[in-house]
Amino acid sequence: PQYQDFLENRDASPYCDMFIRYRDFWPNGAPTQAQVDAIYKRKQRAPSVTATFADGSSEEVWCTFGDDQIDLNLNASVTKQYVNETLTALMNHGMSLLRLDAFAYCVKKVGSRCFFEEPEIWALLSQINLLVSDRQCTMLPEIHEHYTLQLKLAAQGYWTYDFALPMLTLHALFTGEGGPIKHWLGICP
Repeated sequence: PQYQDFLENRDASPYCDMFIRYRDFWPNGAPTQAQVDAIYKRKQRAPSVTATFADGSSEEVWCTFGDDQIDLNLNASVTKQYVNETLTALMNHGMSLLRLDAFAYCVKKVGSRCFFEEPEIWALLSQINLLVSDRQCTMLPEIHEHYTLQLKLAAQGYWTYDFALPMLTLHALFTGEGGPIKHWLGICP
């Protein structure tokens, strides 16, 4: 609903700051090819989608994954309020485990990989953890990347989740071969 309101009302929307607008993020309103190449991404093109507004105008907004998954500007107060209200509502309904899907993409800085940016990522995790841990909710950051990043998370006291364990479990069950999962359990946090 917030994104739809943004598309309907553009700058007059109370949610216009909730999304990462290329015109505001990039110094020249758009990234250079070198900046696009530097971004850690799962697709070949720049991480954006064209937002077409009710008045017929359009602009690029940050979109790391699918075109229906618009990234949020977690630095904006309207987004912080939205996240806090959403997590509080979920916890009020019994949520006891919060999986942070693809959290490493949350911090974006011009001239960076826009992936697991330190120290900002630690500040973000700390803010979310403070909110949920007060309500006895466990935070589970998901990161699908080299296990050394999971080790960094574990060193900070965070649980972590990756897609490797389910795949290796299925492999062991179907093949009867336990070597790969044994190796993974020996190196993962």
